Amino acid sequence: MNIYESLRDSKGVSAALYALGRALLIKREFDSARQCYEKGLTLAKLLRDELAIINFQRDLSLLANFEGKHLEAKKGFEALVQILRNRDELLLASVLENLTRVNYNLKYYDVAFEIGNQGLELSRKMKRRETVAKISRTLAQTEEERGNYQSALFFAKNSLEFYEKSGMFPNQITKLRELIKRLQQD
Repeated sequence: MNIYESLRDSKGVSAALYALGRALLIKREFDSARQCYEKGLTLAKLLRDELAIINFQRDLSLLANFEGKHLEAKKGFEALVQILRNRDELLLASVLENLTRVNYNLKYYDVAFEIGNQGLELSRKMKRRETVAKISRTLAQTEEERGNYQSALFFAKNSLEFYEKSGMFPNQITKLRELIKRLQQD
């Protein structure tokens, strides 16, 4: 970041703040991540960099969700959906995935199901396989909570198929296999 500052490269500083914030979020250093995101958001607004503004706002909502501030996260994601609806379908698909998860966390299962299906349709259209898998996983959990076990099983198997083919995400594979086993018993 110091390199960008010494070059007076404000976009570079903004990008560095975003990357650092993301790394801190992954490390669960939430206060430091928030500082990076807020500083970067302020800079992005000064630069009138719409994509950077959206990304900072999205990650601030993700951060709120990680911190258990689900209503704050929901509000942030809903605002982004309105902005992205007619602008950026690729990013919208990802934000719908986040909003589905937040509604699930809030136990708003009917809303999560509705938004998840919108996100699933858009993600398939955009060929975002990982987003399809994430939404399918959340929809499987949502349907389980709603008592729709056959539907939950369908979504869980779809999600598992992606994760197994990817050869990555061993945690998700294990969790999905456990979910499928539990659903097959019901």
